[in-house]
Amino acid sequence: SSVSGSRGHVHLSGYLVARVPECASAAMGSAQRHGWSVSMDTPALILNPRQQESLVNLLAGCHIFFANRSELEALAGGPKAPEESPDRLVRTFKERSDFEGIVVVKAGGHGSYATTQQELIHEPATATKVVDTTGAGDAFAAGFLASWCSGDPVSVESPLRLGNATAARAVAQMGAGPLP
Repeated sequence: SSVSGSRGHVHLSGYLVARVPECASAAMGSAQRHGWSVSMDTPALILNPRQQESLVNLLAGCHIFFANRSELEALAGGPKAPEESPDRLVRTFKERSDFEGIVVVKAGGHGSYATTQQELIHEPATATKVVDTTGAGDAFAAGFLASWCSGDPVSVESPLRLGNATAARAVAQMGAGPLP
């Protein structure tokens, strides 16, 4: 069941996908049987060909995919020029993977980006003093999904803002522990 005002959702950690793809697949299947949405974050690991194949295969059942620039570059065919736009990088990834859902790019101090039907929306980073970036991506995904699951499933502006704000709180303290 879902929280009042929210819809059911399962978020798959990229580490689960990379290390135990059959478990990630089972979780996705269960979510789909319940009519829940699914998101996946890519791991900050160098994936071997089998792991990359598992990740791409699981994308077909996802609604939202999270990655930072270097992770997205790896999945889009390798490092790109620093001046290559996030829009072009996302298009290349979507063409190579046939992914049709929302792609969310975590861009640290540059904020974040997310796709809508045919557009890439940018939300600037929330100003903060950076102490430690450990857990920033996970905090961002948590904030994004908290907003997305309780709001309009097509709109990405509010989820990007809450994701950035949540990540800003996480990086303003040492370590990846719970926020105060």
